[in-house]
Amino acid sequence: MGKIKVAIAEKNGNLSNTHFGDSDKILFYTIDTEKNTITFEKEMDNPLKAVKEENHGSEEKLKKAMELLNDRDVIVSGMPSPNFKKLKEKFGKIPVVVQSTDNINIALARISDTLKEMQEAGEIKFNRGFYLLV
Repeated sequence: MGKIKVAIAEKNGNLSNTHFGDSDKILFYTIDTEKNTITFEKEMDNPLKAVKEENHGSEEKLKKAMELLNDRDVIVSGMPSPNFKKLKEKFGKIPVVVQSTDNINIALARISDTLKEMQEAGEIKFNRGFYLLV
């Protein structure tokens, strides 16, 4: 896998316990599984939060998400969203739900370890068919 580009939903300084699009900020990291490093890239206010939707998980919000997350491999939040499944199926992203901690550093370490284990095993096991649960 090598370098993995990650986007994390953040709220109040912690991993967001909401859907990705409802978080306050998005944090961008690169995980290098070969060097065992996690590098912070940048932080931004979440522009997806401002998208008005008639139905949760709208195509409009998905389109905006892909514009924002195009270079990311892994999308992380504390709750799966309706668009997580579409991000995986249409765009090959790896949606990750972290429910056991709100600490971003712990979550990143768990994600890194999980992805390394799956790489060694040669498969990714998705919960409910469309997201990793770490």
